[in-house]
Amino acid sequence: MFSIDKYHYLIKYLLSKNFAFKSYKCPKKNGQIYLRHDIDFSPEYALKIALVEAKLDIKSTYFFMLSSNTYNCLSKINKEIIEEIKFLGHDISLHFDPSIYDDIHNGLQREKTIFEDNFCKLVEIVSIHRPGNFLLDNNQKFQGCSHTYEDRFFKELNYISDSGGRDIISRIMNLDIKNVYQILIHPIWWMSEHSSPRKALDEWINHNNRFIIDEVRNNCKSYDN
Repeated sequence: MFSIDKYHYLIKYLLSKNFAFKSYKCPKKNGQIYLRHDIDFSPEYALKIALVEAKLDIKSTYFFMLSSNTYNCLSKINKEIIEEIKFLGHDISLHFDPSIYDDIHNGLQREKTIFEDNFCKLVEIVSIHRPGNFLLDNNQKFQGCSHTYEDRFFKELNYISDSGGRDIISRIMNLDIKNVYQILIHPIWWMSEHSSPRKALDEWINHNNRFIIDEVRNNCKSYDN
């Protein structure tokens, strides 16, 4: 269904149709795409997508979770990956989970400070993780920060998302240059050709298991005894 080669082809196709990839700071204009990546599982996979985009000379925005249960933004390896994505010219910011806080404004402010201090990058826009009930009041404001589900990014243009492994290839192939789009891509779905979202997740689990075993071996001599 998906693959990294297919992703490369889709971006190249959109460029051939004269679509422009812009940051969220840019005002809306026909033929413009706000391309975003929510990193739910793997900074390593995010880097692979970032490299494809850099080769095609486009920029997008990568949103990383400080509260993720599957990766740590502040580990040495992941900090280096995120810094490399920034070095490639992409924007980086927070993928924020409001469900873990009683006071989401206070929670966001704390995460915003941590992210900015560690990555020397001002957080000006965040992506909400699994927004759910948040969409009932999607225009609420965060102090000093925008978010990707405000009407101007979510309802006042065309929104396309591959959430849950949804096949969006035909929709992308039929974009109209007279419109403006926000496209959400989760890198995990695009790493290899697979027959279903479950297969893609199983592949990531197997890959991650190997990484965990190596980490245990490197940090605990008892493992091989």
